[in-house]
Amino acid sequence: RVGWPIEDEAIRLLSGKSRGTPRLAVRFLEAAKRQASSEATDWITAAHVQRMSEVEQIDSLGLDPVEQQYLRILKDGDGA
Repeated sequence: RVGWPIEDEAIRLLSGKSRGTPRLAVRFLEAAKRQASSEATDWITAAHVQRMSEVEQIDSLGLDPVEQQYLRILKDGDGA
């Protein structure tokens, strides 16, 4: 989709964060490509995926800030 080479570890990280959802995988891949591009490279590495996650505030489960907040609300309210 992005036409750039990508290392195997970066693919593993992206697949884990995307939670089996193709639209998330594409979104995260494109964000990792932007990160790599900002560093003047055309090779997507695991480090680019990690930095993309930090910039986009994506946690280790692949949850964005809105999803993280939603889970905090459910936890604080005992799910009620």
